[in-house]
Amino acid sequence: MMKWLRAHSKQIMVIVVLLAMFSFVGGSALVSFLAPNPAKEVVARAYGSEITQGELSYARRDIEVLENIFFVPQQFKAQYGEVWQFGNRKLTPLHWYLLAQEAEKCGVAVSDQEVDQQIEALPPETVDMLRTVKRITPPEIRQALRRQIAIQKNANHILQSAMPSEAEVKHYIVDTEDKIRVKFAAVSAEKFADKDAPVAEEDLAAHFARYKDMDPIESDDGFGYMHPRRVKLQYIVADLADIAPQVQVSLDAVKAYWKANKANYKKTIFVEPEPTSQTTTDATSQPTTKPAPQPKQVEKSFSEAQADIDREIRQKNALQIAEQAMKKALSLLAKPWQDVKTDPATGYKPVPPGADATAVMQEISDRVSREFGIPLKFIETGLMSEADLAAEPNLRGAFLPGAGADASLSACAFRIQPFHKEKTEDDIGMWLQLHQPVDAPFTGMSPQMLGGTFQYTTARLIIFRVVDARESEAPAELSEVRERVERDVRLLKGYQKAEPVARELYAIAARLGLVKALDMMPALKTSPGPVMITTPPAFARRTRLNDALAREALDEGRPPLGAPSVTGVGVSEAFVDACFEMASSGWTPPAMDIPETEQTAAATTQPALEPAPVVRLISLPKLRKHFVVELEGTEPVDAEKFASQLRQNGYYRLLADRGNLLRSKWYETTEIEKRVGFERLGDPAGGGLEGIHLPQAPEPPVF
Repeated sequence: MMKWLRAHSKQIMVIVVLLAMFSFVGGSALVSFLAPNPAKEVVARAYGSEITQGELSYARRDIEVLENIFFVPQQFKAQYGEVWQFGNRKLTPLHWYLLAQEAEKCGVAVSDQEVDQQIEALPPETVDMLRTVKRITPPEIRQALRRQIAIQKNANHILQSAMPSEAEVKHYIVDTEDKIRVKFAAVSAEKFADKDAPVAEEDLAAHFARYKDMDPIESDDGFGYMHPRRVKLQYIVADLADIAPQVQVSLDAVKAYWKANKANYKKTIFVEPEPTSQTTTDATSQPTTKPAPQPKQVEKSFSEAQADIDREIRQKNALQIAEQAMKKALSLLAKPWQDVKTDPATGYKPVPPGADATAVMQEISDRVSREFGIPLKFIETGLMSEADLAAEPNLRGAFLPGAGADASLSACAFRIQPFHKEKTEDDIGMWLQLHQPVDAPFTGMSPQMLGGTFQYTTARLIIFRVVDARESEAPAELSEVRERVERDVRLLKGYQKAEPVARELYAIAARLGLVKALDMMPALKTSPGPVMITTPPAFARRTRLNDALAREALDEGRPPLGAPSVTGVGVSEAFVDACFEMASSGWTPPAMDIPETEQTAAATTQPALEPAPVVRLISLPKLRKHFVVELEGTEPVDAEKFASQLRQNGYYRLLADRGNLLRSKWYETTEIEKRVGFERLGDPAGGGLEGIHLPQAPEPPVF
């Protein structure tokens, strides 16, 4: 034994010294020493290699640098957290890292000149701010930009598959540039509907039974009573119009504000123009009219500006108090949720006990109102659709500042767990559990007079929670939609009565032309719903949809084109297609029964127009109208214009649309994972290592 101790005395001494050191420093040092290195924790596998937390720390740093370079607002960061965005795809650090690795493995090279161009395009003050305020070094800036450019260049190669063919370009130009001219008379159901006529109960029941399970937008004739998705909200409103009158403003405060902002308060006066000196002679002198006074802006006196200043100070102070009150209300509402862990299976927090109590939000509203001495309104809605919420007076136009175009209150209220059972990596944004409050107040704006001009300013602050949600469902009873059903039955009967009249007008127009035909039926020109001839501007078969609808169409595999809006008709693909059929070679109108009336008989005694007018009857049940349409002419694409301008425009329009779609799909997280052979092994956000911080990325080389 002694021999063994003598042989290992040095090793024993090292252990004793280490134990003594740990006992002196404390147990935490021993824990840190023995704990596994969090930077080496494996979170995923891609390209057959493991990805560790340490490697992801570089991606997090790159995203942090890019957020500061391109200025992501604080509200956006608070909502989305640690993400980066390509097009309309928001990416986590893990997927950013996968894209960077993909670009590297594909051999994408980024020159120093390309990085320099990006840096030179930045305002000089931005670079200075990054160094001095954000403590971001120039090598870190270059590294983040280099990887950003590499990722984008790697994605750009997919544009080769987006190049349209010559036939596709020609088809696009014909659809969007070939135009047609028509005139028409619309015979509407409203002209023949009796709004006061009683409706038989059996008619109501039959109509309700037929259409109760249909969506009016999707049904062929526009009838349907299926309820859309609906939510019930509880919300608190701090209306500045109610708070401002209670704000006390001293005369001294008004005077001080006026002295500091005199130049903002002006009025318009009219002054005589200064005479111009010119030499005249008796022969040339003529009596002249007195010149008109000219408007001139001058500063208001204190008494003139006092009312405006008092109102503005009240408004500012009311907003400050309202913000403090809503912050307090939000903190009280959010308190039960603070310690609740997110369910990894769904991405939502489970509802904590007591948070679903019906009265809790009203109690908080009353409490905060008393504490701050201001009126707050608590309101609980019934079940409402997204369109209903958008039209609700207190909620109309409310939005979350700095959170993007899709941050309207009406849209956010429908991004909830009952409608979206599980969140994916792409679903980074504001998503709510039932009874969960929003993270920040929504803002409602209205025009206010400030400094002598109208400006849109904050008018109210709103916080809400969704307390009930219903999927689209059919009404259980006729009573739920009785008023709509009664109106629709009357309209349907009016539409049916209008059809033989429209056929009569069509028959006369096919012989004598639309103008003469309408003159022969003077009763149609009387109220209600007088029938008139409309001559809309020439229109194409299709027009490009707005960007949002175009992207939606492309995502669904449809062309980003839709029917144009025709004056007097609106957007109707059926109407436009029927009009263009009239201009096709060899077209003949569909056969139909023509009523024999005094007017149709009289028309046969008059000489027919030569050449015969091209006329068609187009019935559109969704619009509750019958259109008698006469073709006036066509405007085909000019061959020279196609070759010199339209072909190139169409080519690049198609290339841009397809390229944007392909790029968007390229950045989808599921597509990224599929390309790199991704396998998740752990939590990329970390966890279970409280008190242990990930290592900072080492200083990158200077490129």
